[in-house]
Amino acid sequence: MLGAQTADAQSSEEDSRVVFPALKTQDADNSATAPVYELKELFPESVAEELLKTGRIQRSFYGESNVKLELCPATDLCRSAASAWDKQNEPVFIVESLYLLKKAQGTGQAAGEIGKISSILRNLSTMQGIQYYSNSRKRWETLYTEVYTVNNPDERARIPDPADKKADGLVSYVYQKDRSLSGCVYKFQYFEQAAQTSFRAENTEKIVYKGFNIVKPEAMLLCLNAVETEEHIVFYITVRADAAKIPLVSERLAKSYGSRADAIYNWCVSKYSEE
Repeated sequence: MLGAQTADAQSSEEDSRVVFPALKTQDADNSATAPVYELKELFPESVAEELLKTGRIQRSFYGESNVKLELCPATDLCRSAASAWDKQNEPVFIVESLYLLKKAQGTGQAAGEIGKISSILRNLSTMQGIQYYSNSRKRWETLYTEVYTVNNPDERARIPDPADKKADGLVSYVYQKDRSLSGCVYKFQYFEQAAQTSFRAENTEKIVYKGFNIVKPEAMLLCLNAVETEEHIVFYITVRADAAKIPLVSERLAKSYGSRADAIYNWCVSKYSEE
């Protein structure tokens, strides 16, 4: 957990960050290569150092106001995801996670590894059966028992994943049955820029947890951003929800979303390693 920064220090760090000027290409053997970012220019020095050391940084909040997402990489696309919460109420719980994945050995900067991540994110049915660590039960369990793409939230006819569709601007609907939550169709919106790919997922119907109507339709937003650097792929995952405040129930659900973010990242890693 990172300590809170002073407003002056944080402002100074943000002002010193370079966004698109950091996006560069390297000409190896006079051939064009894929553009990437530099890790040190995506984050304040303290965050970059901790991420290199630990590979994972996670912050979570429950029932707090005016929470600032301090782990957001300094790119326009990531900042857009961080500011994507447009609901009337503030989120009741927030999870913010950073992960650092070493690129496959020998790929180098020219490989354009972000394209592989983009493909994985459009094959969401492969999330079925992924595992997460249940903090309440202290054991590994299946997170999603069912995952498949549907034509729309009303008819819910099963269709193939949009693997062959252009990612930027794509909208897809995916049914997910969580081990602990009711089945729900989520709206996935995809965005891409040079060296970056992302999706934003929003629930289209209410979410029921242990018999309680815990989240209203369009009141939960999960954003995943992946940014390619010279040696790594940075994953930035945020989960925000305007959840009902039910004693012992809501806070337990909020805590579980840290493990769920980890599970989604681990799914990306496992699929990337298969490429």
